[in-house]
Amino acid sequence: MTISETQKEVLINASKRADGSVYPLPTRLKGGSVNKVLKSLADKGFIEKQGDDIIINNAGEIALYGEGGANPRKPSKSARKGTKKAVLLDMLASGTTISEIMDATGWQKHTIRGTMSNLKKQIGIEITSIKNDDGERIYRTA
Repeated sequence: MTISETQKEVLINASKRADGSVYPLPTRLKGGSVNKVLKSLADKGFIEKQGDDIIINNAGEIALYGEGGANPRKPSKSARKGTKKAVLLDMLASGTTISEIMDATGWQKHTIRGTMSNLKKQIGIEITSIKNDDGERIYRTA
């Protein structure tokens, strides 16, 4: 089954998002072309509605990457057990602050921030942060 370059772009962008959403669409898609592209992808079975969102499904990922191909949303590696990166990942799962990570790993702030920014590229996870009532940032995996 062939797909257009625009359809391929929509699927690639969706496959890179943690939630698999097709939104936001490429900015050059306007008006009726949005509906045509999404309808065509749905008719081919590559996307599906999930709640209020439209996401890429397994068939869409297979169309892009082939059977057993790499899915950039799924972690391809993880940290080795017992390493400081593994400690960081465990702490991020429940939510943690920079100072707590510093105490647990002995790393400096810039090392922690650099490692967290690389986690998306290396392992494929998203990290979010919010400020607590004391004004301190709480980091956690999305």
